[in-house]
Amino acid sequence: MANVVKELESYSLHVHITDPHANSDALKHEYGFELTTDLRKDYDAVIITVPHAEFKKLDNQYFAGITKPQALIADLKGLFRGHITSREYWSL
Repeated sequence: MANVVKELESYSLHVHITDPHANSDALKHEYGFELTTDLRKDYDAVIITVPHAEFKKLDNQYFAGITKPQALIADLKGLFRGHITSREYWSL
């Protein structure tokens, strides 16, 4: 994962990762990156990769509040299929 983050940053992409079940210090030690504690309000894309209960509580309004109007929400688990209407939505 650290290699992916570094590769994306080499293209001037800024990657923020959040996970309520992960330990930021352990990630820093093991992979060389930390979790984001303060989310921004202007993301170009959000990728949802795990179906944590905390994430399932989020809604269309939440994603609209942290992204730009033309943003993409990529939902790898299909948690929000049929519920994200204010942004471009992709699901597997």
